[in-house]
Amino acid sequence: MSSVLDGVPILPVFRVLAVATAFPLLAGPGAPRMVRLAIALTLSLLILQSMPPTPALSVSAMLVLVPFEVLLGLALGYLFSLPFEVLAVGGDLLGQEMGLNTATQFDPVSGRAVPLLARLFEILGLVFFVEAGGMQLLLRTVSASFEAVPPGSILDPPLLYQSLIETTTSAVAAGIQLALPVAAVLMIVTVATTFIARTVPKLHVLDFAYAARLMLALLLVAAMLPRVLPAFSNFADAAATRFLAALRESR
Repeated sequence: MSSVLDGVPILPVFRVLAVATAFPLLAGPGAPRMVRLAIALTLSLLILQSMPPTPALSVSAMLVLVPFEVLLGLALGYLFSLPFEVLAVGGDLLGQEMGLNTATQFDPVSGRAVPLLARLFEILGLVFFVEAGGMQLLLRTVSASFEAVPPGSILDPPLLYQSLIETTTSAVAAGIQLALPVAAVLMIVTVATTFIARTVPKLHVLDFAYAARLMLALLLVAAMLPRVLPAFSNFADAAATRFLAALRESR
């Protein structure tokens, strides 16, 4: 068996396949399995063609080392799902403040029902990922992971877990920070509308307050959109840099 697998980069292939499995554009039920497998193999060929050949491994060594490569690949795939969570958190917060969270839509990427505004932001995230060079960043990060952690190396898991937890927390904070200005304005408008309705009931402010507030919210969201792409791109770059630094420290 070892003679058949001599020269085949078994460990790098498992790492890249795990990345493609956990990558948000491929991990959802909306992508057929054969398409996911084909794209995963294509990514493997793109990344592994520049790598030196790996030495032959015994079956016992593969059984020990392959799980580490799979876990590292899954961690990389999860890392690249976090920029999308920044937009999902921001859209969910704005949808909650706009009163749109009661209406949901099925998301084929995640396989769950999400609020309409959060779904809009996630779709924008897919566009921004391609527009901001996300695929190039993914390939560079995976290639750099082989330099930081050569195939067959065993990591110190606590440092890796800590990096992922910190990045996840940063994703939630970045999503809230992205939506906070618009949410604060809408909250002030809600308080002012309630105050006017209580003090001057003859104006019947509540009869048209929801429609006016929704129109204002849409205008504010449109004005906020130019800030979304830089926030998405900056978070993805910072997350990849932090994760690679954690990989180098965990060796």
